[in-house]
Amino acid sequence: MTLKRMVNIRHNLQSMITSEEWMESPYSKKSEGFAVLDTISSQSFWSTCALVTRLTDPLLRLLRIVSSEKRPAMGFVYAGLYRAKEAIKKELVNKEEYLVYWNIIDRRWEQLQRHPLLAAGFYLNPKFFYSLEGDAHLHIRSLVYDCIEKLVPDPKIQDKIMKETASYHGGVGDFGRKMAIRARDTLLPSESTF
Repeated sequence: MTLKRMVNIRHNLQSMITSEEWMESPYSKKSEGFAVLDTISSQSFWSTCALVTRLTDPLLRLLRIVSSEKRPAMGFVYAGLYRAKEAIKKELVNKEEYLVYWNIIDRRWEQLQRHPLLAAGFYLNPKFFYSLEGDAHLHIRSLVYDCIEKLVPDPKIQDKIMKETASYHGGVGDFGRKMAIRARDTLLPSESTF
C-alpha cells in the first residue's frame, strides 16, 4: 500500500527533488542524494512501481476479504484467488510472465489453505460458481465431493446430495428459475433459500 501511495504522489516527489530547497540541502550533494534523484526521475522505476501495484492489488483485495469480519469469507476465497490470477494474466498477457506469479500463488495456496471446505464454500456461492468456467469447476467439484464424503457418512444421503449438486451445477430446476438466477449476484449463500 505504501508503494501505491508513492505512485500516487509521484509528481510531488519529483517536484520535491527538483525544488530549490532540495538543491540547497546538503543531502542533494551526497551520493545518496544523487541516487534518490536518479531513482525518482526514472520512468522505468515508476513504470515498475505501477506494475507491481497492479499485480498486487487483487491479492490485497483478497486479503481484505479473508480478514473481514463483516461477511463470511469461505465462499469468497476461491473466487478471490481466481480473480487475482486472472487480473495478473490480463496485466502480463505473456504466458511465461504470468505463470511465474501463478506458480508462486499456487505453491502458497497448496501450503496454506487448499481445503475441501473452502472449495465447498466457493461451490455453494452461486455468484462465483456460475461466473467461473472451464477446468476449475472439475477440480472444485472434486474437492466438494471429498467434503461430502467426510461430512456425510450415509451413502443414501450422499446419493441424494449428488443428484442435487447435478441440478445446481447445471443450473436446472429451481436453480434455473429467473429469481434464483437474479439472486446469484445479490444474496450471500447464508441468505439464500435455494
